Amino acid sequence: MRLVRDAFGLHNLDIQARPVTIKDAHLLPANDLVLFLNVLHHLGCDFDVQVGRNNGDFRNMAVTLLSGLRHAGHRMLFQMGTNRGGDKSHPIVDARDEPRKLAYLTDLLLSAGWEVVQIAFARKLPDDSIRFQNLPPSLVTDICEQARRNTAIAPRTLHTRAPWLDLDRFPGEFYRRPLMVCRTAGGPS
Repeated sequence: MRLVRDAFGLHNLDIQARPVTIKDAHLLPANDLVLFLNVLHHLGCDFDVQVGRNNGDFRNMAVTLLSGLRHAGHRMLFQMGTNRGGDKSHPIVDARDEPRKLAYLTDLLLSAGWEVVQIAFARKLPDDSIRFQNLPPSLVTDICEQARRNTAIAPRTLHTRAPWLDLDRFPGEFYRRPLMVCRTAGGPS
C-alpha cells in the first residue's frame, strides 16, 4: 500500500498496517476506509486464540470484532476465507457453495452493524487475466434481504442474474472469496 501511495503521489493517504484484535479494534483511529482483507477466518487460530474452536463461538467473536471496526471508518473493503485458520478440515461454510457463503458473510456484516453495498467476484477473462466484477445491485439487495431472513439466495437465481459467475474455473478457494464493499449502517453513502 505504501508503494501505491508513493507511486501515485497520494500524500493524503495514511496507512496504518497493524494487528487488530477483539480487545483493541475500538481503539483504532477514525479513517476514511478500513481494509479488512483475508484475515477474519484466522480469528481464534492466529490471533485472539481464546475464541472457541466451534463455528458458533467463531461467529460471535467475528461479529464482535467487526462491530469494533465500525468507528474506525464509515467504509470497509472486506474479504474472508471460509476455512478456520486456512485449514480445509475446519470449514466455516463450504467454499464451493456461493449462496450459503454469501448469506453467511452478509449475516456477519449485518449483525455487526455494516451494510453491504457491493459484492464482486473474480472473473477469468478470455485472455486469462483475472478481474473482479460487481454483482448487479438488485442482486446484492436480494442477498442482503435473504441474509436478514436467515436464508440464502437460490443457486439458480445467483447464476441467472450473474451468468458470468463461473468460479469452478479457479483451482483453489482464494478466488472464490467475494470482495464486499460495506458502510456503517446509517452512515454516509
